[in-house]
Amino acid sequence: MSEENLTWLQTDQGSPRGRKRGLSMAELLDMSEETRALMNTIMRHEPVTPEEVAEALDKDATEVANRLQLLAVQGWLDMERRGDEQLYRVRLNRRRRRALPPGIWQRLEDRWQVSIFRAFPDDLLQDFIHRFALRSYAAGEYLFRAGEWGEEMFVVNEGAIELVACSVQGDELVVQQVGVGEIVGEMAVLLGEKRPFDARARDEVQVWALSKTDFEHLLAADPAAALILRHELRRTLRASAERREARPFNPAIVAGDGVEQIARHLAASTKQNVCILDLRAQPMPPIACAPPHVRHRAMDDVNGRELNHELTAHLDAGDWVLLAVSTELNGALLNVVDKVQVVLDITGQELPWLIAASRQRWSVDPERARYDRLARQLAGCTVGLALSGGLARGLAHIGVLRVLEEAKVPIDIIAGSGMGAVCGGLYAAGVPLDRLDRLAREGTLNPLVEPSWRQRLAGSGAPYDNRLAREAIARLLGDLDFDALPTPFFCVAADPASGQPVVLSQGSLADALSVALSPPGLTPAFKLGGRLLTDGAPLNPLPTDLLEQQGANLILASSVIPSQKAREEHSKRSRDVLDLAGSLLGLYDVLAQPVYLDRIDLANLLLTPPVAEFEDTAFDRAGEIILRGEQNARRHLDQLCQWTDI
Repeated sequence: MSEENLTWLQTDQGSPRGRKRGLSMAELLDMSEETRALMNTIMRHEPVTPEEVAEALDKDATEVANRLQLLAVQGWLDMERRGDEQLYRVRLNRRRRRALPPGIWQRLEDRWQVSIFRAFPDDLLQDFIHRFALRSYAAGEYLFRAGEWGEEMFVVNEGAIELVACSVQGDELVVQQVGVGEIVGEMAVLLGEKRPFDARARDEVQVWALSKTDFEHLLAADPAAALILRHELRRTLRASAERREARPFNPAIVAGDGVEQIARHLAASTKQNVCILDLRAQPMPPIACAPPHVRHRAMDDVNGRELNHELTAHLDAGDWVLLAVSTELNGALLNVVDKVQVVLDITGQELPWLIAASRQRWSVDPERARYDRLARQLAGCTVGLALSGGLARGLAHIGVLRVLEEAKVPIDIIAGSGMGAVCGGLYAAGVPLDRLDRLAREGTLNPLVEPSWRQRLAGSGAPYDNRLAREAIARLLGDLDFDALPTPFFCVAADPASGQPVVLSQGSLADALSVALSPPGLTPAFKLGGRLLTDGAPLNPLPTDLLEQQGANLILASSVIPSQKAREEHSKRSRDVLDLAGSLLGLYDVLAQPVYLDRIDLANLLLTPPVAEFEDTAFDRAGEIILRGEQNARRHLDQLCQWTDI
């Protein structure tokens, strides 16, 4: 056997000569590390000469030239001549580059938040954007049909797409609507499977289309990112199977006052008919100026069979039904109670018959009842807001909150870490944003203050002192308890002794925010409940998971966690060896990165104020940071306005 044949047998792939199809992601990942590095070098510089590859890899030019010739013979590379030079390209099915409008990648990065592109480096993505094609579809036109192979994926630029399934009888069912910034059809492309649904334009739609071949080119260009994507895909599929799907609670019993207000908000949220079946002994009078989708019917004198017939008719018609009851048991109710999904108990009493009749019961304090929030909970569209940690950069959340408030975006639950917990907790307590803004600009929220010589002598062991910030929070909140908050709030903490995250949702709010103002290693820990606790941002930097656990169906997240690339660029510019806070918090960001990527995937909309250039200690630049958060949120106003009527 000749040396050439022996080399052939030692290569990574034994594919026959004359190979016609292109290199796939799986084949590239199966190659050795050395061969992948060679192929990646060619793709980054193609068309490339053997000398250029040898220089990039710091290898012998003759050895590299022989290797490239062998790979070309095996079918992995295409060869072409330009004068006396031999040029090589990786064999992939290519399409002509398309000229796109400027700014598309900014949309992909800041507006669309398409998760499958997050693992790839910026320089590769900048070149990759030319492979997108902008297309338009008229209302009712199909992007693809069920049973077709996944050859393209689409990112919605304008309008909305319906995913439609057909029953055995041929009836159509809209299983999902995909809006601006969302991706559709990617699973069939990634998994190499047929489409499970039809995709139809609900109205006039613009999409960015990306072919499977072009996407495989991106995967092949960075095998490390491809491996991350493969891992995330497996995790996402597993999480989707395990995650409890949000389901509406229809019909529902409403005991106590407020059924009219709940019906109004429910109709506004769902844009569907809501019928109040009033079983109270003294039914309410007809609703004055009732919305067109709200109906009321007094049924205090009907029997169980009539009530069951009426309820079934409304449910079959797709209506929402609220059964209004008083504190006294209505006999007819016993005939339909098995159909009731939930009981809203707004009586303030513990009625035995109501508890016994409940498949699921929500007990609501009549003095603090939020009817709009109850309606969203019934409709399965509870809105949660997650605010990341970030010390001084976290002040950008104040600007985000201002825009959310102006846009009238409903917020039902808030969860935060670090400075996100401080801003979110104060906002949940009802502190006006103007005052919160003033506290930030005055430096009141700064936990990184140089300790006095007396404190140094006391031997706290921490380089910074958070006492002034904690005392200011305590004066502002007094003895306010979590249970008294207008908006439910959850604070992420950490137990250094066990290394485990701790969720604070009971007791003193000021104490919880004092924990959030205690970054580990930089300030003294705060003693709470018999143990020392610190800020939990290093363990859970963006607590979207808490919102999901608490029943939030729609999650809005604001993150000031810098990317690894932004962190590296910033460290190159500063090079300050005395910046203990920046060095330690930079380490925390690196350690928390896998958790952070997991938490991002749970968000329906992610806002990322561009504040990576600011130091963790830059509390003196609070005004600039807050403005960055506000400007970033305003760029997403078109999407935020879609949340306003939820």
